Amino acid sequence: MANVPSHDQVGDVVEQVTAIWERDLGVTTAREAANQLDWTIEVRQLLTPSSKIRSLLFAEPTGGFSIVINAQHRPSVNRQEWLIAHEFAHSLFFSPHYPPRRIISHSEEEEAFCDAFANMAIRQRALRAAS
Repeated sequence: MANVPSHDQVGDVVEQVTAIWERDLGVTTAREAANQLDWTIEVRQLLTPSSKIRSLLFAEPTGGFSIVINAQHRPSVNRQEWLIAHEFAHSLFFSPHYPPRRIISHSEEEEAFCDAFANMAIRQRALRAAS
């Protein structure tokens, strides 16, 4: 069973993942990577109007994933980009099999890792845009 990378390792994981996006897909953001991988990204209302869920990742039976962003929170474009990066990070905890299967149980540590991954991926994107 795999472990969630430590907080100190998040930067290295972001660098590795974004390097793969650039090398293999020719893209630099989680949204672009998801699009190149034919993942569905959808903004729609989830569950009940009082739901606190901001976004979800769904493993597809034929491979790949779908990301659903909860429209009821009216996320800005920047917030959507962050949520996509966060959900992309969750995909790292699945096998490459069809259908993808979790290789680690979901945990608070995974959520913290995905938050840090999204923060760093967005920061890295901003730095690239500024240079």
